[in-house]
Amino acid sequence: MLSLLVSPFRLFERLLFLLVVAYDKLVYSPLQTCLSPVVARIPRYANLAGHRVPVFTANAVSLSRTALVVLVAWCLKMRYFSAACLAILFHDFLDHLDGIVAKVQRRVYGPVDDPLLGGFMDAFCDKVVNVFSLWSILLLTSFSEFGFYQALAYVGVCCGVIGYEVVLGTVRVQDYFEAHYTRGREGAPRPNIAASKEGKLKEKLESVGLAMLCLALAADNPMNTWAGTIGIVCLAISLRFAQSSLSHKLSARKRVTAPTTAATATDSPMPTATDQNPHPKRVRFTNLPFPPNPRQAVEQLGGLPMGSLPHVVSAPELKSLGGSDSESTGSSDPEEDTAERVGWEKVDKVYTVGCFDLFHRGHVNLLKNMRKMGREVIVGVHNDESYFALKNKVPIDNTEKRMANVKKYAHQVFVISSTDPTPYINCCVHLGPDQQGLYVRGDDMPQFPGRGICEKLMPIKLLPYTKGVSSTMLRAQLLAQQKRNGTVPVTADAHDKED
Repeated sequence: MLSLLVSPFRLFERLLFLLVVAYDKLVYSPLQTCLSPVVARIPRYANLAGHRVPVFTANAVSLSRTALVVLVAWCLKMRYFSAACLAILFHDFLDHLDGIVAKVQRRVYGPVDDPLLGGFMDAFCDKVVNVFSLWSILLLTSFSEFGFYQALAYVGVCCGVIGYEVVLGTVRVQDYFEAHYTRGREGAPRPNIAASKEGKLKEKLESVGLAMLCLALAADNPMNTWAGTIGIVCLAISLRFAQSSLSHKLSARKRVTAPTTAATATDSPMPTATDQNPHPKRVRFTNLPFPPNPRQAVEQLGGLPMGSLPHVVSAPELKSLGGSDSESTGSSDPEEDTAERVGWEKVDKVYTVGCFDLFHRGHVNLLKNMRKMGREVIVGVHNDESYFALKNKVPIDNTEKRMANVKKYAHQVFVISSTDPTPYINCCVHLGPDQQGLYVRGDDMPQFPGRGICEKLMPIKLLPYTKGVSSTMLRAQLLAQQKRNGTVPVTADAHDKED
């Protein structure tokens, strides 16, 4: 019997999500297309007393729509109910406009706004308007014509929405300040302040509900009007999505505070001397002058052709060297993917940058987890020259082979020809106003190159690094094996850090 009641409700939820998607395609996308050229013509800065001051920003739009709550309350007090309804709808329009302004100005001026503050302002201002508008509606409603159950439903729904908005606003404030004051610290968690799909749907239902209740106040009993009925129904449905949105926020807190569990004995083959030492001695070519082209180092390396080793190394050999485990770019336990274990909320685009030399199952696990975290996986791969500049050694796999390996799992792959990926990340990251991005990195190097630009563009997730094996370890074992066979000269034993 319960399943018969749950199934229609789930079907109704799916219908609501489809309506939101249709709204985005039929209303928001055309609105963005029309307004983007206009927004691009409005200057962001103004000269005040000889100082260049930002005046037209996404945060300024958010603050201005928050001030509309005063206009809504005044219109209701003066019984201008249609004007109050239009003010609520104009607030919803400005909610779209601040996202368009943020996107256009990021394209025109670069990453000038703090996305952390922008996301917080966008969501918190909505809650301020919703709470004070509903409170004003309750104060100005005359309950003399209400029946008992009508009054109970009316007050219960309105108070329920106010309660959820207050709780969600409190969680937002805590998450923002935690993220703000721990930003840049090594190993600090990054709370997820991005709006979920449930949150966006909740805002739409609340806007419609508030607008309809404003119109319904013109009647002696708002519950007997079509506008009042639609308003209460929309607000009642929004309660279910408010609960879902709150659950997402609280589960995100658990994800960033949960301790990393150690890998089990089934994660890898039988332990060897190398497995018992988490930081084994690694082989490196030392005393090499930095050449403008790393291919010039071939003669100094004893004639080792760049990119030649992978053609003589078979899969069983790599597996015997531990190539089936994780890699230090942040791959997860092969038996239990990180994305499934912690239940990431899927974003639109997920990014990472790495070298991906000696491609093995650890890389595969990383890329598979990225596919579970986002709908589109975009990966930057260092070319041979930047690889040599970073590590002072020649990659075993050449650029083409490393990119081809990554492309099997990624939607887009781009080349990074510098040790600093900042300009490449800034160029390749393109997120719409309603799109969420995520940068994935291993927790063995929290202060990685390019972190500054990544923090400005999107949240960062540091995945747990499975210790005991990496591309560097495989390289060291492989070259040691080649040295024993007398085919490759290896001349040093310094340690290095593999990306």
